[in-house]
Amino acid sequence: MSHQSAVVLRDVSFRYPTAQDFVFEGLALHFPPGFTGVLGANGAGKSTLLALLSDSLEPTSGIIHAPGDAVYCP
Repeated sequence: MSHQSAVVLRDVSFRYPTAQDFVFEGLALHFPPGFTGVLGANGAGKSTLLALLSDSLEPTSGIIHAPGDAVYCP
């Protein structure tokens, strides 16, 4: 039997360098193994969330832990 880990975000905040407002502030999420979708309205931050999870962007603060990756905490 293989063990799969969840993706966990704890107190994650993110702001684009040229923006005044945060996209996320204090975000906490838990994606269990097998989770396959993220839904939300236009401008809700779905693409930003996926960029954070894929290491294309780094959070301003907080912790992101994904299977096979080190914990990120600036």
